Amino acid sequence: MPEASRQFQLNKSMTASPSTMKSTGAEAPDWGAHYGTAFRLATTPKGAATVNGKSVDSPEGTVSLITPYNGDAWKSWPEASDEAKTNFQSNWKNIWGSSGGYKQRQVLGAMRG
Repeated sequence: MPEASRQFQLNKSMTASPSTMKSTGAEAPDWGAHYGTAFRLATTPKGAATVNGKSVDSPEGTVSLITPYNGDAWKSWPEASDEAKTNFQSNWKNIWGSSGGYKQRQVLGAMRG
């Protein structure tokens, strides 16, 4: 994981909104080189999912793509199952392309860190 001393501060382009959903056009980062440092998959805890800043229920087994910019989630959300990670990794280019520009900017920013 990234250095604990590094501060990961979200800016407006790194938060979900209608204006930040368009892809950045960047290629999918190398999974092996950046998984666990710039992004990882976590099992979303009950009540932790949000839409427009409001908590929503997520189905059991929901998996989230998180980054160091996601603060507490990065530190405390449990790792996704090996099966989920394998599925995401095998479809990484497609998942990356549809993940939303805000999430792509979080990953790209963490890679620079």
